[in-house]
Amino acid sequence: MLPVYRNTQMSHWRRIKHPIVSLETTDKGLEVTFKHTFETNNDIVFFAFTYPWSYSDNLEFLDYLHEKVPPFVYFHRDTIAFSRENRKIELLTISSYKGLCESEEKTIPNLFPTENPRAKRFENKPYVLITARVHPGENPGSFVLNGLLKYLCLPKSTDFNCMNLLDNFVFVIIPMLNPDGVYKGHYRTDPQGLNLNRFYVNPSHIEHPSIYAVKELAIYLDKRLYMYVDLHAHASKKGCFIFGNSLDYKNQVDICLFPKLLGMNSRNFDYENCDFSQKNMFAKEKGDEFSKEGCGRVGIYKATGVLYSYTLECNYNIGIHGPEVDEIEEKKLQEVWLGNKNDMNLEDSRTLEFIMGNEIKKIDYLEASPYTIEAYEDIGKGICLSLLDLNDLNCEVPKNLRILKMNLAANLLKKAPFRFEPALRKIMRALTNPNEMKKALKEIVGLIEKNRKNSENKQKVEKEKLAIVAKNITNNANGGGLKAAQMKM
Repeated sequence: MLPVYRNTQMSHWRRIKHPIVSLETTDKGLEVTFKHTFETNNDIVFFAFTYPWSYSDNLEFLDYLHEKVPPFVYFHRDTIAFSRENRKIELLTISSYKGLCESEEKTIPNLFPTENPRAKRFENKPYVLITARVHPGENPGSFVLNGLLKYLCLPKSTDFNCMNLLDNFVFVIIPMLNPDGVYKGHYRTDPQGLNLNRFYVNPSHIEHPSIYAVKELAIYLDKRLYMYVDLHAHASKKGCFIFGNSLDYKNQVDICLFPKLLGMNSRNFDYENCDFSQKNMFAKEKGDEFSKEGCGRVGIYKATGVLYSYTLECNYNIGIHGPEVDEIEEKKLQEVWLGNKNDMNLEDSRTLEFIMGNEIKKIDYLEASPYTIEAYEDIGKGICLSLLDLNDLNCEVPKNLRILKMNLAANLLKKAPFRFEPALRKIMRALTNPNEMKKALKEIVGLIEKNRKNSENKQKVEKEKLAIVAKNITNNANGGGLKAAQMKM
């Protein structure tokens, strides 16, 4: 990891220039030792674990977007609830004016406490719900969201992909689910010490107002809700990746398709690092009272049945791979490179394979370098482009979805060929319960016996088919010989 720093002369935060000296866990938490060279004797320097993004930063950014958004973009800003400490939990509604109705959305009980008008309704446009900062210290989630907001709210009229996206979708976004925790500098909890991302099963509008708001909004949207994405950061697992839900085989292919497209649209996203396991839907992490069944991704799926329900995670520091070798070579032809500053070892790379349309393209990557704010924002833009691809709306670089889905289906079967067998799923659940052990063993014996009988029946049918074929061949041969003899006579 590499912390960030900023002095009074710098306008932006930067990663520290030297590798960390040591990183260890103590009774008080994580202890990092690093070296920094001060530029002057009176240099005042601020250090942080990662790039900061505060509650006030977010308010100023939303004010800026509201002021700069072009007239052809519909942008509505509202307060869906107030936090426990009376801070705004804001809801953005973003789209084009296509499909706009005269009527407003209805008020949801216990929500929208101000007298501001509700957002307008849209006809025949699916809704994409996006949230961030349920864990207040996970700032990369905000930068991913900022990249998405910049793409949607600050487009050029000649950006046909962006206009296509706004014409076909409505985005409803809650940028900061835990404003109290963000304001107070908490890492994972709200001021009550609660991990709010474990209360989606039965949230309280008093105790967990933002979680209650997300769930009720998703239920209110009902069939209009097309996708839900909750933005997070990860401290240990490298790269940017997605946690998705584990469903039946047909739906699982569709669930995996959006992350696969995101990996093709953003070089900073790592599809191979994604997790779609059933275990990850119900696991209980160290220090959490409740399991992941109460997290946004699982809770919103269970409440609405929306297939595309994801947790997107970005490591605080570094990815799995860097830029493409071909890209670096191209830059070297265009620029004068200074050896002490831009020297890159092209031999220090690894090869990955991606399905690109109808062909498999091998790509060489340099080793990963620390993430920048721009890298996180690139993933936000990638979410937008992947939504277009998922619906065959990308007018610049369309993807072959049929080939991609066939590839995903084959890979899923390779990794878990028996996972989608209903009887085995039932057995695996029973084996986790000691009281169900005998029943599970009977199920296993029954399944083996069923497969044995099916195999015997299949062999019997095959033998009968072969006998019929042999008989037909014999009859045809005899008939042909008789006819030839008659002709000779």
